[in-house]
Parts: sequence; C-alpha cells; structure tokens
Amino acid sequence: MSITHPCFSAPVSRWVPDAGGSLEVFAVDRYFDRIAWPAKITSAFRAPVLRRHRPLEDYLAAPLACGLRLAEFQEPSVTPEELPLSPRFARLTRIPYFLFMRWIKD
Repeated sequence: MSITHPCFSAPVSRWVPDAGGSLEVFAVDRYFDRIAWPAKITSAFRAPVLRRHRPLEDYLAAPLACGLRLAEFQEPSVTPEELPLSPRFARLTRIPYFLFMRWIKD
C-alpha cells in the first residue's frame, strides 16, 4: 500500500520561507479534518483535481479491521543519486512525501 503521507497533505499545509526566501519550516494545520477539495496542483494541469485528506488512523483502521498485520512501514526519502534529477527533490530530504506499507493476512 502506498499513499501520500497524510501528516504533510493536510488541508492547510505549506512550506514557509524565511526572510531570505529559503524554506524554513513545513507548516501543517487542520490535520484531523476529513475533507475533499478541488486544487490545481500544478500550472501544467488544465483543471483542478479532487484532493482528499484523512488522518493516518483512517488508513490503518481498514486493513486492521480486516485482520491484516502490518509487516513493513517505510517513509522513503530521496537518495543522494536522485537529488540531481530535480530541484524539488531537496524538499524530500526534510519531510516524507509518501508512506509505504506492506500488509500480511495471517
């Protein structure tokens, strides 16, 4: 199972720059809101997409309720070899963008 990390995809979440314009912190608010909203993720998109947010407990509850066991949990980061491929990757050395989970049915 792979999902966008819900801790950093809350309805109110963004990088906050310092006085010089460098990224200082990643601010998150309204983490517990379970909502969907249209957003134009990038200027390359012609129209907004529907974004959805749920807290982590919602993602874990369904597989646990089905009797699955969490066998592996990763918050991957960008590797040193990947860093030169995109200037956006530097942000991924500071916060995880995805969660990877492997579930097992016992």
